[in-house]
Amino acid sequence: MRNSKGFTLIELLVTISIISLLSSIVFTALSGAKAKAKDALIKQEFSELEKLMMLNYNDYGDYCYLQAQVDHAWAPVDVGADCDASFSDLGIYKTQAKNICKKITDNASGTSQKLYTRTASGLNPPKDCNTSYSFMAILNDGNIYCMGSSGRKGEYGDMTSPGCYNNP
Repeated sequence: MRNSKGFTLIELLVTISIISLLSSIVFTALSGAKAKAKDALIKQEFSELEKLMMLNYNDYGDYCYLQAQVDHAWAPVDVGADCDASFSDLGIYKTQAKNICKKITDNASGTSQKLYTRTASGLNPPKDCNTSYSFMAILNDGNIYCMGSSGRKGEYGDMTSPGCYNNP
């Protein structure tokens, strides 16, 4: 009988394969947790944006300074510099709104259009920025998160769902 103190090549290969299998499982779980954390951050920033909209309404009597003023149903706020261009340079909350926008676009899914604001012409019945607002973002799980002046917030399957479409 031979007295060996080392590992055989087979034992070493089996150990390496088990470790690599376990590490791949852990990395997969971590990537899912990272996406969920980003989605939670987006929802938190939406709550901050909601508070900012209320402060703006209390100070100015409308929501106009913190909404894109274009003739689209859903106006996209593109990544990067467009957060700066998407909020009016008037009003005392523009800097906070731009920072919230950047945090949302940094964590949202999609290529360039990640945050959307609902404008007056797209609402049915038509409303304007004096009385309503609505925002939505694409989450990392593929769902859409919406928030509006009605106080409703929710996660929906797509942009055309009644929840996002009629959120204000």
